Amino acid sequence: MDILFAQIQADLRSNDALRQSGALLQALQQSAAGRDISVIAKTAVEEIVAAPASAVCKKLAFDLIRSYAFNRRSLGLYSNAEISGCFDSPSDNLRHSITETLGCILARDDLVTLCENNVNLLDKVTIWWTRIGQNMLDKSDNVSKVAFESVGRLFQEFESKRMSRLAGDKLVDSENSLAIRSNWVSAMVNLVWKKRNALMARSLVLPVESFRATVFPLVYGVKAFASGKLGVIRRLSKDSSLANGTQAESNAEKLVGVSDLVTHLMPFLASSLEPAVDF
Repeated sequence: MDILFAQIQADLRSNDALRQSGALLQALQQSAAGRDISVIAKTAVEEIVAAPASAVCKKLAFDLIRSYAFNRRSLGLYSNAEISGCFDSPSDNLRHSITETLGCILARDDLVTLCENNVNLLDKVTIWWTRIGQNMLDKSDNVSKVAFESVGRLFQEFESKRMSRLAGDKLVDSENSLAIRSNWVSAMVNLVWKKRNALMARSLVLPVESFRATVFPLVYGVKAFASGKLGVIRRLSKDSSLANGTQAESNAEKLVGVSDLVTHLMPFLASSLEPAVDF
């Protein structure tokens, strides 16, 4: 096995796209077989993600990272600079891959649990959620869509865990885990509210089949802010700076925000796009 892993690493460092793609496929096979590919994953980050490489290799590298992160829970392996470089890439494919990959991973229960005891990882993940939220306004339709989907997933996971705890299920999420989720959700609700007009405008120029992904994040974010639910979310976060924060917007401004969203969705209500519209 050491010989195989050494060969895979050598191929990843070769700067030959064909050898690199072959090595990544082999690494994915090893990950699927349940083997520890931590050394290979780190090499993939250094030689593919954080360096010039073909679009195919970038995509395979993120598939490998996703597989490794799910199996080995080691997002802490990657530096914020490496991930930020992917978010800032001029390549639509790379921005799509990093947004989709992290959007699938960051809302997971095991990742939230890891953040409870790892402040460094928590700080990274908080930054990455901000970047995912900002990507809802990305110029690429595909990137924008997966960013909306990721934010919707964050809101849905939080709401599911919050309601389960209210129902008395103490095993669903610890108080600290709920506080961590609440912090992320609070920040995302603020982003959706502040950028609501730009987000609604962006959703209207997405392909029709992608518009559906924008409904729940917009409805949840605007409703949470305008209804005062954001205050409850902030208290759950256990962050005194958030819990004691005030919402400067007047009731009139909140009413206008909700009215704008309803007007935005009105042409699509007849087609029953999402349960989120009723929500």
